[in-house]
Amino acid sequence: MNSLEMHEIYEAETQIEYDEYEHEHEKFKVTDKASAEWCLRKIAAYKKEIQEDQDIVNAEIQRLNEWLNSVTWHAQERIDYLTGLLQEYLTKVAEEDPKCRSIKLPHGTIRFRKQQPEWQFDDEKILTWLKQNKPELVQIIEKYNKNDIKKLVKETGEIIDGVEIQNREDKFEVEVD
Repeated sequence: MNSLEMHEIYEAETQIEYDEYEHEHEKFKVTDKASAEWCLRKIAAYKKEIQEDQDIVNAEIQRLNEWLNSVTWHAQERIDYLTGLLQEYLTKVAEEDPKCRSIKLPHGTIRFRKQQPEWQFDDEKILTWLKQNKPELVQIIEKYNKNDIKKLVKETGEIIDGVEIQNREDKFEVEVD
């Protein structure tokens, strides 16, 4: 942020604090293009300050993530290696004693755990087969297109049960360059 933008923030802070804490005088009001421009300059300076703060935080997050990765990758490699050794050991024990599925030790348990089969579906082939052989298993989902309904109401003026239109006030926006 350059010194001009810092000065813009200083001016805004001074005016806002004055308006908040001094009740005897009339608060600042936008009365013409010059005072509106004054507000826009202050908003632009605050937005730039926010963006700079976000950039600093994002850079710090990235730096910390890189640091975390650099200090944990070695430990994770060792964990993977030791896990492999434990798996080899339990496999060997299970071959000698097929009833042995786990070993409890003072610092943990190693085990083989049954898993559910993993199903993979090809939706297109399944739907084709179901339509021919088991049509009762095919779900038909009823949907409507909201844009088509809006178009219909605008074109015909027809009132559709379940559609309610609420007019809204204009939305105020501030765009700074």
